Amino acid sequence: MTLSGDELKQVRSALQGYLSPEMVTKYVWKMDEEVRRHIDLNWVGHKTIKVAPLAKRLTFNIISSVMFGQGAAPFREALAIDFEKVVRAALSIPVNIPFTKFNKGLSASRRIRKLLRQIAHEREAAFQQGYCSSADDFFTYMLALRSEGKHSLTVEDIVDNAILLLIAGYEMSSVLITFLIRQLANEPDILGKITDEQEEIARNKGPNKPLTWNDVSRMKYTWKVAMETLRTVPALLGSFRTATKDIEYRGYHIPKGWQNILII
Repeated sequence: MTLSGDELKQVRSALQGYLSPEMVTKYVWKMDEEVRRHIDLNWVGHKTIKVAPLAKRLTFNIISSVMFGQGAAPFREALAIDFEKVVRAALSIPVNIPFTKFNKGLSASRRIRKLLRQIAHEREAAFQQGYCSSADDFFTYMLALRSEGKHSLTVEDIVDNAILLLIAGYEMSSVLITFLIRQLANEPDILGKITDEQEEIARNKGPNKPLTWNDVSRMKYTWKVAMETLRTVPALLGSFRTATKDIEYRGYHIPKGWQNILII
């Protein structure tokens, strides 16, 4: 988010390749597996649930599974707790004294970086020895591109982008799910149409068969409702940007290095 020029082009090209439709197609079964497990554990048999925290945990588990592969389970719980602290700290008052949200967020960020750095080095060693492929997880994919000369990012750079993807997937997707469910609770007609569409897809599949990309592509009405929810309740209201040079804007002077909030 703070890059520019050739460095930005390298990172954007690498990330867009990882998030391309062709790559996402390969991850649908992982997402489906996480959703089924989550619903069985947290929804089935419960009379009352808190949607927002459960949506955050679901999206975090999904993106962890996609990014870290099958080895994510042992550290996922601790990682999720620390990411919640980082997200809370991001919009808190930046006062670095003990027991503040900002201080706790900095401590959590250091733990996250240490863990992801360790994972990245383990994947690098495994890739060099031929024990994993670029399709296995995010770190191996980025390391494979580097070995092909398609970018020159260091392990620390790759960790930075892993954190960016985790935060983006964790926060924005969970906000969409939360408000989508809220909208459906208030709009029974729309809920009925979505239910009909989902049941039609389910009838054409065998029992417990995972979703495929073709199944997801048929969820046209569901997709329209999700996009309308995003339009009426944006998941992201703004973000931070750092001035790379002195700027004059509408009579205001913004010095180089100042961090500004961009309202969308």
